[in-house]
Amino acid sequence: MTNKKSEENLFLDMMKDTPVFILDGRIFYGRENENSFIVKEGPKLEVIERIFRSSNKEIKEYLNGIFKVQNKGSVLENFVLNQVIPYLDNSIDLEGILGKGKLKEEKEETSMEVSEREIKEARGLVEEKLKIPNFDFNNFAVYNNNVYEINEAKKGAVSIAGKHYALNKALSLEEFKKIYQKKLIASQVEAILPEYVLKNKINLDKNKKPTSKEYGYRKKADGTISVWVKVKDYVLKSPSNKEYYLFSGHRLAIDIGWRNHAFLSEQPHPLESVSGPFYGGGLCMGSYSFSFLEREPSGRNFAKVLLDARNVVYRGYTPGCAPMHRLEDFHSHIISNERIAREKLDVTNVNRNHSNRGE
Repeated sequence: MTNKKSEENLFLDMMKDTPVFILDGRIFYGRENENSFIVKEGPKLEVIERIFRSSNKEIKEYLNGIFKVQNKGSVLENFVLNQVIPYLDNSIDLEGILGKGKLKEEKEETSMEVSEREIKEARGLVEEKLKIPNFDFNNFAVYNNNVYEINEAKKGAVSIAGKHYALNKALSLEEFKKIYQKKLIASQVEAILPEYVLKNKINLDKNKKPTSKEYGYRKKADGTISVWVKVKDYVLKSPSNKEYYLFSGHRLAIDIGWRNHAFLSEQPHPLESVSGPFYGGGLCMGSYSFSFLEREPSGRNFAKVLLDARNVVYRGYTPGCAPMHRLEDFHSHIISNERIAREKLDVTNVNRNHSNRGE
């Protein structure tokens, strides 16, 4: 936490010099009188606590600190599932969003609703990290740098409203300050947890894992994730010799990493061994600029990079382009018009717009 007042808690520091008794959440200030105390009623404890509460921003920073101890892969996986994958769904149609430079606007990144299960899991993780011991924060006493349990008794050192209470030492004031601070944090977290979970999507929703054969992802040993789209069998027509060349379908991927935010770990590349005029280990995208992704590393833009890459594979071979390999060098890939018609193959670079160059 960055709130100095909240960390040191001036209210607890004051207890070093003034005996304080908390009974049913009400503060009573004490003064020693031989072997007992004379007490004076004060405000409710919750009124004092409000003074030391942190802002929502500071509590969110604390939550970020808690959830950073989780595997970064889970945060990245949620980003992929909830922010990238939705833009790959229903995007296989060549006349759809490929090469248009824009993705379907009807897909909203923040359209997910927070379920009670997600809230419960997030709350459980907060409680696990805070590890607040079992303590009655509505009934205790602070005296002489120690904290005491306070219990009603026939005779006791403290008399409040005609009742006697006995004191049993529980822990030191310094120890208590640590758990009391956690208690203050926990009381504030609950109010903003739904908003926080919605924004950060801490918990994985197992039901959202993609099952489509047209797109997907796989986690890598280095902590990054390969997000891929399916490239179906496609035919390219040579502008020079007018021949048709068939190339096999495969999966085309980008690798995404996480370092405070998502970043492009590896540019577009095939997941299988393939050949084609724009392949040479990875995928050559010519003068395509990734600067828009650096400016705004959103799920929408990662999906755009991947779909623009597939557009290069399908449509990049046009008059005036300079591919890594000439189509004429792929003699064994030549097919006839009859086969194209019979197998209903798509000649993807004929009457199509060429690849988008990024932004």
